[in-house]
Amino acid sequence: MAINTSKVIVGGLIGGVVANVIDFGANYFMADMQKAAMEALNPTLAANAMAPSKIPLFVVLDFVWMFATIWIYAAIRPRFGPGPRTAMYAAVASWIIGSTPVAFFAATGMFSWGFFSAGALVALINGIVSTMVGARFYTEETVASGAVGQAAYTG
Repeated sequence: MAINTSKVIVGGLIGGVVANVIDFGANYFMADMQKAAMEALNPTLAANAMAPSKIPLFVVLDFVWMFATIWIYAAIRPRFGPGPRTAMYAAVASWIIGSTPVAFFAATGMFSWGFFSAGALVALINGIVSTMVGARFYTEETVASGAVGQAAYTG
């Protein structure tokens, strides 16, 4: 069965809104840790990364992340079934894919393992919550007895 692209977009948009809300809150609480880590790397990096002009880029990146993660959910759904467990699997897969390259920065000493761990934990929680919300809006068209119905998220 083909992936329902329009529902991936809907789920990605809704999940992206949730991801942005969580990131906004997380960045508020982690601001001092982020600033210290970036200033230790390069004193101008913190000012550049925290400039208001960067906010639209970070917002867009959360939406890209959620489109990709809901697409993963749609791709694995036929094997694992619809629902929150499969959404969690998709979120964890997305988190591993995204966090592994960042772990290399900690491994090289660019950032501390403590900073990486805090960010990775926030990203994991954000990914699971945002994906579960976005996945609720993903459905697949099914053909039963010549009629088109919807296979819904159960959970």
